[in-house]
Amino acid sequence: NSEQFFNLMTQIIEFSHSLKYFDPKQHPKLIPSSIKMMIEHPIVESKNENNVDHFLIGCLTLLTKLFNLIPSEKLKYTDELINEIFFKQLFEIPDKDNHSNLAPPKCKRKTTRAKSFELVIELINS
Repeated sequence: NSEQFFNLMTQIIEFSHSLKYFDPKQHPKLIPSSIKMMIEHPIVESKNENNVDHFLIGCLTLLTKLFNLIPSEKLKYTDELINEIFFKQLFEIPDKDNHSNLAPPKCKRKTTRAKSFELVIELINS
């Protein structure tokens, strides 16, 4: 599944970084493209089912690892990500036009919410 893909990608980046093969300057679009995927990803977790959004979990895990390995990039994206995570993923409130099974917030399950908070913690740690 997509979570496994992101986990593998995260492990490859972490391993490459430990061997000094991973140079973030050679991959300037990795963080912005991962953020874009996360933001544009539709709501998958419904309020009436126990489905978990594995794509979102993988994306959040990858971003958390990237910011851990490249702390110099945090400042550039912190405001955008904090706003997205808090106001869309965690605490967006359904309105009268959007209150179906797939109404906000994007993160309804304990696992996806925990991964969102992990990314926030990584972003605010110096």
